[in-house]
Amino acid sequence: MTTRKLLIWTLKIAVSGGITAYILTKLPLDDLAASIRSADFRYFLVAVLLLLPVMLLSAAQLGILTRRQEMAHSIPDLFRINLVTEFYRLFLPGSLATGVVRWHRLARPEKKNAQALAVVAYNRWVELAGTVILGLAFWAADPLARTNRLVPLVFAGLIACFAVLRLLLFTKAAGQFFLSVVLGRLPAEGWIGGSCKRIAKVVRACGDFEGLSRTGQIGVMGTSIARHLVGVVSIVLLARSLGLDLSVANVGWVRSVVLLVLFLPISISGFGVREGSFLILLEPYGVANADAVALSLLLFARNLFTPILGGFLEARNLFRSGDGTRAREVPGEEESPAKSS
Repeated sequence: MTTRKLLIWTLKIAVSGGITAYILTKLPLDDLAASIRSADFRYFLVAVLLLLPVMLLSAAQLGILTRRQEMAHSIPDLFRINLVTEFYRLFLPGSLATGVVRWHRLARPEKKNAQALAVVAYNRWVELAGTVILGLAFWAADPLARTNRLVPLVFAGLIACFAVLRLLLFTKAAGQFFLSVVLGRLPAEGWIGGSCKRIAKVVRACGDFEGLSRTGQIGVMGTSIARHLVGVVSIVLLARSLGLDLSVANVGWVRSVVLLVLFLPISISGFGVREGSFLILLEPYGVANADAVALSLLLFARNLFTPILGGFLEARNLFRSGDGTRAREVPGEEESPAKSS
């Protein structure tokens, strides 16, 4: 591990550990344990089952994007890729690293590295844009939330930023400008030239999304919004399991804020940051500190099921790969004498 990576991990551990320790000083563990024990796990089970449509919608969303790049991935393939990516999310630092895993799995069958990177980038843009748009909509539907004037300003600013990113990254005009003005002035030979060629492929692949049909655009954003809505309902069920009277609007904008905070690579698996965010955002609704932290922990527990399933699939693939290698090697050794005779 390099010094830079060690420093990053140290800072993340410090953030997660520091916030968690501070919360524990303000929150008696007996109260937290009592809140978790009081949970109705029938609601928790339904919340877990809702992860299935969430993952299916995510696969359908990726399916629209991969078809645009002429990549031969079926929905079941993309479903498995998402599950395996969730498994590595438990161990890799931040969403960027998990994006690398998804990119590698998408690109591997056909060696379409540039197209896979464009798919991952556009998919991430859609996810974050959908999170912000829904967050603003739920904030507007929540009378208590509307008393907070900072939230809409942040959401509006982020929407503007995502609109600019859409123009800069996923339009052919911006891509052509970058290719001619920036890459066109760099040497065409040597390692610089080779790197420029690879970057140019990615830029062109990103620009191809400008030609996505209206039906495709509606499909991509629609599946993203639907996935977020199912996620909101899932958290409402977790709140119900603790006896918390939180509406869809309450949970909707709070979830968007928490997701945006967790997107920042400043903690280990969101520990501390997630709990602190729930504490602060749910306090105006009269949610006790113990219940807010318990809700956060139930959410984390719910989110463990897809990585566990992804880990099972990855382990099975590794064992199959090992068996396949031995199976190919052994028959080869046995057949050669027969052929020579």
